[in-house]
Amino acid sequence: MLNPIDNCFSSFKAMVKRFLARHRQAILQVPPHLTIKQHREGYLKMAADLLVNEAITPSICHKCSLHTVKFHARVIQMKDMPVGE
Repeated sequence: MLNPIDNCFSSFKAMVKRFLARHRQAILQVPPHLTIKQHREGYLKMAADLLVNEAITPSICHKCSLHTVKFHARVIQMKDMPVGE
């Protein structure tokens, strides 16, 4: 809630999960010259390389930062944090 990086990374993780779900059949077909781990790491790296610049932009970082600022006063005053706002 108070860390804008968590919000940005959450968005990135969701995009990576959608990418992996779309490529599930290819991920399950491991080439004979690779281990399962190597094959899956390759797809994870491919997803990260393709999506990181789309998922984490200066604009998104700024928006996530602004979102957290509205909670700072409550934290400083040691007040309860509203959930779901």
